Amino acid sequence: MYDVERRNFFKTIIMVYLPKDKIGQKLDRSILSKLNNDIEVKVKSLYENNDGHFIVQDGEPYANGELHLGHLLNKTLKDILVKHQLVNGKKVIFSFGWDCFGLPIENKAKDMDGDLFDNAKNIALKYKKIQKNTLNKFGVFSTTPDFLTMDDDFKEREILLFNTLFNNGFIFNKNKPTWYSPTLKTVLANSEIEYKKIADESVYFKLNLKDDKSFLVWTTTEWTVSGNQSICLNKQIEYVLTEASLICSKKYAYENKLNFTRFDVSNLETYTNHKREICRVLFDDYVTDDHTGIVHLCGGHGDDDFRILEKNGVTPKNVCDVENILNHIERYKILDEYVYRREVFEHDYPIDWRNRDKVYKVLTNQTYLDFDFTKIKNCLKQIKLSSKDRTRLESMIFSRKDWCLSRQRKWGVKIPNSNDILDVWFDSGSTFQMYDTPADIYIEGSDQHRGWFQSSVILASMIDKVPTKRIFTHGFILDDTKEKLSKSKGNGSSLEDLFDKYNPDVLRIWVVLSDFRNDIVFSENALINAGKQYFKIRNYLRFLSNNLYIENYEFKNVSGNIKNKFETFKIAFDIKIENIEYNQAFNLFFKFMLDYSATLSEEKKNEFYEAELNSKVRINTETEFCYLLTEMNKMMFCLLPFLSLEIDNSLKNVRWEN
Repeated sequence: MYDVERRNFFKTIIMVYLPKDKIGQKLDRSILSKLNNDIEVKVKSLYENNDGHFIVQDGEPYANGELHLGHLLNKTLKDILVKHQLVNGKKVIFSFGWDCFGLPIENKAKDMDGDLFDNAKNIALKYKKIQKNTLNKFGVFSTTPDFLTMDDDFKEREILLFNTLFNNGFIFNKNKPTWYSPTLKTVLANSEIEYKKIADESVYFKLNLKDDKSFLVWTTTEWTVSGNQSICLNKQIEYVLTEASLICSKKYAYENKLNFTRFDVSNLETYTNHKREICRVLFDDYVTDDHTGIVHLCGGHGDDDFRILEKNGVTPKNVCDVENILNHIERYKILDEYVYRREVFEHDYPIDWRNRDKVYKVLTNQTYLDFDFTKIKNCLKQIKLSSKDRTRLESMIFSRKDWCLSRQRKWGVKIPNSNDILDVWFDSGSTFQMYDTPADIYIEGSDQHRGWFQSSVILASMIDKVPTKRIFTHGFILDDTKEKLSKSKGNGSSLEDLFDKYNPDVLRIWVVLSDFRNDIVFSENALINAGKQYFKIRNYLRFLSNNLYIENYEFKNVSGNIKNKFETFKIAFDIKIENIEYNQAFNLFFKFMLDYSATLSEEKKNEFYEAELNSKVRINTETEFCYLLTEMNKMMFCLLPFLSLEIDNSLKNVRWEN
């Protein structure tokens, strides 16, 4: 009796197929290197087998140090688009590039023993290798060969462009006031200048007129007074003579409670400056009645000074030779007998945007590129930009009259028939020549409105080309004090440290979920949130993968309902990625995942777990799982490539046939 009952009991035992553990709950960091190799192989394979070009032009970083978090933000934004286009069948052209010329590398090379040019080249090659290895560790790979601005073929194309512009009449030598950095000992272009609030000592001083009268003049650049060539008034301003025999605007006298009488300046012709030189009194509408209504002119150190003097037949001059004046400004003080009063004045002062030091206008002969604004406008019309970015880029370009191309340095591309080198922005701006057609997109930080975006548009437009179909701008990464991360400030997080501390896919989610069109604060809380989102996606996909029991089976004929829902979702996802709306694409992915999970009730799961492998329930459900896992994993390759390759590897013996 006992044996019969025992046999009947075992007849009722049900075989349950619970999820396997092919993919663990957490990333096994010991396989990161293998996954990384798999990502590279997949990128190269997709590129080789795809068709239909899509060009993502790399705005080359500078090869003089290690990469920081800001670089990872930039390269991740590009990499997501590159991988998305590859998975969708495009032969994406994406070459890593590096800027190699310029002052930072030259200064490093000068401090080393040996030949400056060999040293500079070795520095650039060293950091190019370091930077590329770092990017590769994060799963970011190029599809086409690297380029450096110091490559011979790159330089040849650059000189060819220069000669074309010269032959077309756009490049000239001009002797006019140009921004000069006493720290760098070279001239600079307008695009390299920023302004910041500086408190300077301004001075009110006297220039003598006959009959013991004096002009009262105000300036914030006392050092230029020793090179005074003229003064300028405005016939539309009402001038007065004070009790102290000072000539100034009525507005100034009234505001300073000075007794005065009206004074006619229209017939004044000359005065005597501090060097006892007889100088002309000139008139121009640019003078305002702010301060004293009288402007002193020193032709070598200001655009208006230069313009007015030249218009009136006075040859503009510098105070003295460039290096003496600008490195020893304190020598040029006005004698006390000519000083009326001094006061601290806060104003926006020009500085070099890289080293943050003061710069000055100096009369010097340099090589310039003149602009054809009709060509530039036509070029910009063909480039897709946000309205905010278009306004910013256009305002920066159209506020310029020309571009000073020459630099008094050694490490760079030599200007033909000159001892000077080309501005490094000419180097990077000429990258559009690498391809026969415009790039599909430029993706860089907002600082490139004054840099690479601007130089690319200007150079391409002048030879009737368009550098790119689209420009997308992202913000900067800020530290906890809202300071921009930068090498010079020493607050940039090392990417090597970040790689050791965080799952690289979690860092990608952090980028995707951030408001990267604007500046982003790098915080621990944001990374914790990214980690939570990663964990949810990982568990969802591992559930699908770990429940695929049927091996070597050609899954097909998924239910039309599931397929229609998925295809609708994928279309929306693709649009969001192509529009660089990565956070919205991620949210769509997440929502689809949750919506499908909600259809898997406990009752349905139990029925699935208990079903035989050859049963209709098991085959239909695994068909759905395989279809969704395969197709979603293709989509996820652009967002989370390491997890995607884990999934790929778990599907070696399972395949979906569309």
